[in-house]
Amino acid sequence: MDFVSDVQPLRGALEYGLSRVCHRGPEGTDSYVSDDFLAGHAHLTFHEPGRSDQPYVSDCGRYVVLLNGELYNYSELRSELLRRGIECDTRSEGELILRLYRLFGDSFVELIRGMFAIAIRDRERNCLVLARDFIGKKPLYYVDNGPGIAFASELTALKPFLPRASLDPAAFTSFFLMNGVDSGMALLADARKVRPGEIVTIDPSGTRRRLFWSVNEARPATPRNEVQPRLAEALDRAVARRLPNPGVKLGLMLSGGLDSSMVAALAARQGQRLPSFSARIGDSGFDESRKAASVARLFCSSHDIIDISDAALPDAVSRYFGSVDEPVADPSFVAIALVTEAAKATCKGMLTGDGADDVFAGYAFFRAVRALDFASRHLPPRLLLRAEKLAARLPGSDRNLSLRSILHLLSRGARVPPEWQHAFSTSGLVPGELREMLRPEARHLCRWDADLPSAPSGSVLQRARAGLIRSFLQGRILTKLDRAGMINGMELRCPFLDQDVVELALSIDPADLVRGKETKLALRRFAQDILPPEILKQKKKGFSLPTRRLLRGPLRPLMLDMLSPERLKRQGIFDPAAVGALTHQHLAMGLDRSKPLWALLAFNLWEESFQKSSVPCAGATCH
Repeated sequence: MDFVSDVQPLRGALEYGLSRVCHRGPEGTDSYVSDDFLAGHAHLTFHEPGRSDQPYVSDCGRYVVLLNGELYNYSELRSELLRRGIECDTRSEGELILRLYRLFGDSFVELIRGMFAIAIRDRERNCLVLARDFIGKKPLYYVDNGPGIAFASELTALKPFLPRASLDPAAFTSFFLMNGVDSGMALLADARKVRPGEIVTIDPSGTRRRLFWSVNEARPATPRNEVQPRLAEALDRAVARRLPNPGVKLGLMLSGGLDSSMVAALAARQGQRLPSFSARIGDSGFDESRKAASVARLFCSSHDIIDISDAALPDAVSRYFGSVDEPVADPSFVAIALVTEAAKATCKGMLTGDGADDVFAGYAFFRAVRALDFASRHLPPRLLLRAEKLAARLPGSDRNLSLRSILHLLSRGARVPPEWQHAFSTSGLVPGELREMLRPEARHLCRWDADLPSAPSGSVLQRARAGLIRSFLQGRILTKLDRAGMINGMELRCPFLDQDVVELALSIDPADLVRGKETKLALRRFAQDILPPEILKQKKKGFSLPTRRLLRGPLRPLMLDMLSPERLKRQGIFDPAAVGALTHQHLAMGLDRSKPLWALLAFNLWEESFQKSSVPCAGATCH
C-alpha cells in the first residue's frame, strides 16, 4: 500500500471519528494535519492533570505519537532513560514512548507496564506502527483497504472508511459464542483489530504483525514456597502503580466480593482510602450492596450505592447497549455503566477487582475441568446429546451450579478441546444453534474455526485457563470494562491484570490453585493476611442482572420490539420464526432462554444504532 499524498479531503472523516470517540476524552480534542498524515486525540489526562500534548509531534517533524491509555511505570522508564544519558524535554508520555521507540525499536512495548493502544507515524521509514497492551485492555482497530491507513480506538469511528460495513462471519459467530467479539477479530469485514500483545508495522512493502506476549508461552514454574511472598510484592506494586497522582481523584468499584475487597485493603494500607461505589440490584439474590458497604467501612473514605431499579432498566439497556462501540452481551455491562455514570461527577477513574478469577483460576468452572476431560474420553456422544436435550427442558435457576448449568457444562464442554470448554458450556448460542437462528440466505455468517493455539504440553487445567483468558477475559470482560467506563469518560484500572501479576499467576500450576471445592487458593491465602474472616467468606455475583426475570418483566416490551418479526424481516439476518420460538419458550413455557435472547437483544440494539449513524465519505487516517 501507499500512504495518501493529499489528506485535506479527509478532514470530515477525522472530525467524524473524533465525534465518535470524544466520550473517551471529555477534556477536549486536538488534531494534527500534515500533507500525508492526519490524526486526532480525545483527552483524558492522568499523568499531568489538565494538560495534554497529543498528538505528540517531535521537534524534527519526523514522528507523530498517539497514546490511548496509561503508562503505569512512567517514572521507572524515565529514570532508565536518564541512566542511559537520555533526557526528556517534557513530561509527555508521547515523548517518552518516542524515545523508547528510537532506542529499542519495536521491542519498546515489552518494557511498558500499563494499558495502552499506541500509534507511531515514522516519516523517514514511511511506516505506521500500531501496538496494543499485553492483555488487551485498550482496543485498537485499523483499516487498510485503499489508498491509505485508518486507525481508531473504536470501530464506529472508522465507519467512513468502511463503505460496505458488512459483517465478518467469524467475528459475528464469536460474539454469540462468547457474548463478546473475539479479541483478535473486528465485527466488520474490512476492519482489523490489533490483537492483545501485538505490534503491527505497516509500510509500502506490506504489513508485519508480531506478538510480543502470549498466554500460551512456556513459563518457568514458581516454587511453591515463593508464591506468597512474590504475590504480596506484585500486588502491592500493581496497586501502587494505579493509585492517583496528586490532583487526580480515583474511586473504587466495590462489589463486596473477595477481589475488589483485596484492592480496597491494599490501597488503604498504602495510605489511600478511596471513595467506593457499588450497585444495588432489586433482586435479593443479586444484591451485594450490604456486603460492599461492610468492606467500605473498613477500607474506604466514603461509599455510594447506585440503585438500579426495574423502572430505570429499559432506558438504560436501550441507551447503553445501543451506543456501545462493538456489541457485548454481558448483562453486567449496563450495571457498570450506570455506576460509572454516577461516579464521574466526583472521580476520573476507578480501580476494580476484575481479572483475578480469570488468571488465578477462581471460577467454579475450573472445578469441573478434570471431570470434563474424563467425560470427553469415556462418555459416548449420544449420552452427551441427551444431557443437552434434558438441560434445554429444565427451568432456569439463579444458583451458580444448578442441575441445568451442570448438564450444559457436561454436554457442551465435553465435546470440545479444553481451550473452548468454558466458552461452549456457558454460551447462549454455540455455532450450530446460531446457524438455526439465521435466515437461509444469511447462514454464511455462521463460521467458526477453533483456531485458538493450544498448549499441548500443558495440563488440561492449564489449557482451559489459557482458553478462558482468550475467550472470556479478553473477548468479553475487557471489552465490557473498557466500554462501560469510557462511555462515561471514566478509566477503569485492574491491578490483578498488571503484567507482573498475570505472569506470576500463569507460572503457578492450576493444580495448586484448584483443589476439591476450593479455587484460586494462592489469592485466598494472601487475602487471609489483609482481610477479616467475615469478608473472606463472602460470595460474589459482581454487578450481574437477573436477566431471566427481567426479560419476562420490565424488559419484555423492549425485547419484543427489537426481536419482532417485522423488524427481523427488514434486517435480513435472523429467522423470525426461530427467534419467535425462543421468545415463546421463555415467556409462555417457563423455559430459560435468557442467554440467547440477551445476546440477540444486545446485538440488535447495537446493529440498529450503527445503521442509523450517518458519515461522510473518506479514505485515510484518523485516531
